[in-house]
Amino acid sequence: MNIKTVRTNIEIYWKDTIYWLAGLTTFVAILGYHISTLLTGATPKEIATVTSVRSLKTLSLDPTFIVYKAAQQATNLFSANTVHNTRLISTAFAVITMLLFYYVLRHWQGSKIAILGTIMLVTSSWFLTYARMATPDITYILLIVMSFAYVIWAKNSIHESRTIMAGGLLTVALIYTPGLIWFIVLPAIWQRKLISQLIFKSSKSAIAALTLTIILLLPLGYSIFSQPSIINTFLALPTNLSALPMHFIQNIINIFRSLTFGYQKDATLGLINEPVIDIFTCAMFILGLFDCYTERGLDRTKMVIGFFVVSIVLVSLGGAVGNAILLPFIYLLASIGIGRMLGNWFIVFPRNPVARNIGLGLIIGIITLVGYYHITRYFVAWPNSPETISALKKFE
Repeated sequence: MNIKTVRTNIEIYWKDTIYWLAGLTTFVAILGYHISTLLTGATPKEIATVTSVRSLKTLSLDPTFIVYKAAQQATNLFSANTVHNTRLISTAFAVITMLLFYYVLRHWQGSKIAILGTIMLVTSSWFLTYARMATPDITYILLIVMSFAYVIWAKNSIHESRTIMAGGLLTVALIYTPGLIWFIVLPAIWQRKLISQLIFKSSKSAIAALTLTIILLLPLGYSIFSQPSIINTFLALPTNLSALPMHFIQNIINIFRSLTFGYQKDATLGLINEPVIDIFTCAMFILGLFDCYTERGLDRTKMVIGFFVVSIVLVSLGGAVGNAILLPFIYLLASIGIGRMLGNWFIVFPRNPVARNIGLGLIIGIITLVGYYHITRYFVAWPNSPETISALKKFE
């Protein structure tokens, strides 16, 4: 690339670069704002997460969330193993999630919807909770969004060897995360012919990827050999399977009650008796489901809805998987719903720039108000709630 080409690219993209840097700086500032001082203490799950990597023995006996724990171990080489530093790991994962979320939406819905959807995600009090908490729950959100991004990238990649190796590493990360092994098994069955063709086409790369995957899964094999009961954790199965039929339907009901009707009972995750999702996001989510129904023939629709249904089942089993796994699907579908609504508006006004801008401006205004509501709720209402203060003081 010569100097003339560099100068031309700067002249073309300098405004976009400034907007990108300004937006990224703003979002990182929101994620990092008073990350150590906003709460009066640490939650029991945060303390458990910090203590889980204090020795290699504890890590070998419980290698769940190995990606998150590897980041903890790397951080511990340069600084102390504290709740604050572990929260920063979650924030770093959240930044990567944000970028990948934009990447996915840009390919599916275009840049405008990608920007609006990413703003909705990052300003959500639900996302902020996991993004700023010293727990590995953010790994669910990151790996699910990363899986969608990988599919998009692999589809457009011309390097089969890189695609296979990256797929092997993603497979390892998913297997080590409780419940996400089903996100490998079920798609592998669905796309078995395509996967077989890719493997036979690049047999050397496939063998190398398989060898690397087996090596990286050896700690998991040792853990299962040492304590076979841990396999239930990786499969997201409850410890008491006999009680599953009685609680499964009730758990499904509780999921939707907690998200939309204020059935939130854990003060360490949000305001008590307040819905997790606002009414606008809920409406756009429903519209996104309708859009997926009309576009049900697309592979991406089958993938999103299929994974979403699997996630609901995993949470309803009452095992190791919590509501965090549902978050990326809620906001992906809500963003698709926004795209559907704006698309219909632009169809009604195909050549009227004033009407088109009014429609876009209204959506931007609503998303701004929703973001302000969630930020105020997270940074002001939640930490000052008596239930939150009471729950955290016990673990200072």
